[in-house]
Amino acid sequence: MPVTPLPKLTIDPASPRPNDLVKFNFNSDEVKADGQQLFVAFFDGLQVQYADLDGNKQATVPGDLQGTVYAAIAKTKDNNPTAQQILTGLVMFEIGFPSYVGNP
Repeated sequence: MPVTPLPKLTIDPASPRPNDLVKFNFNSDEVKADGQQLFVAFFDGLQVQYADLDGNKQATVPGDLQGTVYAAIAKTKDNNPTAQQILTGLVMFEIGFPSYVGNP
């Protein structure tokens, strides 16, 4: 099966918390955005949330994420993103929460 590798994505800080401003590092030459607005897709369980990526490749982590989160750069906001909308590989990080916190 043919597989198309996606550009590498890293974040700084590597272990962000909700509402942190995070730098998303990727090779702009490999991400074909055609000058359009880009977004960060945060995959948390069965839901996806988006944040606008600014000109400095920064975005704010949504405040209600918890547990294992995956993030990628996307060219559109969609409830069910497809492979054509995701422009980079995934980066994973953990957002800890107390065991007595409800799961929204």
